[in-house]
Amino acid sequence: MPGSEIQPFNVTEHIRQQVREVLIASIPDEQMDAMIKAEVRLYFQVHQDQYSRKDVPSEFSTQLRRMIEQYIAERLKIWFDSNFQTIWEETGGRMVGALVAKFVPIVQAEMAQNIAERALMSIRNQLR
Repeated sequence: MPGSEIQPFNVTEHIRQQVREVLIASIPDEQMDAMIKAEVRLYFQVHQDQYSRKDVPSEFSTQLRRMIEQYIAERLKIWFDSNFQTIWEETGGRMVGALVAKFVPIVQAEMAQNIAERALMSIRNQLR
């Protein structure tokens, strides 16, 4: 038949699959149910770190937080990419100018005070 090729048989994979099936089938249903419930509970439940005794968030909580942070970061990037230039042109320059005008005199005054204090200390030390 054209188009039908002989597929190689992977003996190792076949044996591995058979062993898995036998092992899983050998676990009683009650035990399997208990194991599944324990894993689900562990996934959703906050637990304590055995060394620090502090609460550790559940794996679900950690994954959910990571997904939310990624979503918010993506949305903020999209918003900034589309709005930043317009907002900067409309108000950004004026806001920065106002901040600089407000803080430059304060910084200059502190610098002048430091210079004067060092100069007076130097004169005092020279007179000793």
